[in-house]
Amino acid sequence: MTFIMVFGELARLNAAPSSFALAFILSTSPGFLGSIAGKYLLARIEAKYCFMIAECIGALGLMVPWYGLVHGSVTILQLAGVASSVSAGITIPAINHYTKAKLAPEDIGAGAVIDTLVFA
Repeated sequence: MTFIMVFGELARLNAAPSSFALAFILSTSPGFLGSIAGKYLLARIEAKYCFMIAECIGALGLMVPWYGLVHGSVTILQLAGVASSVSAGITIPAINHYTKAKLAPEDIGAGAVIDTLVFA
């Protein structure tokens, strides 16, 4: 929903087409860095704490689009997707860890479906 709101506001502000492209890139590519951070965190702490860290980053990331809406700033709206992309990237290694190591053998099928949906 955040991305729909951001792109709708960019359209309302008559932002340049390159602004839309940059907003899209900034809402997807930081997920790779988040995935690296998630792998690093998962080696040092439990997966549940990775989820908690990702949720906190995501919650803090909701302030960025709000600030961009209040001030009508194209630049801030372009940055709105960074936090959600990073937090999603952090959760992917933790989800993968749970589906491979923490589930009972009879729940592996359900875990594989969840894993597939996350990556889709």
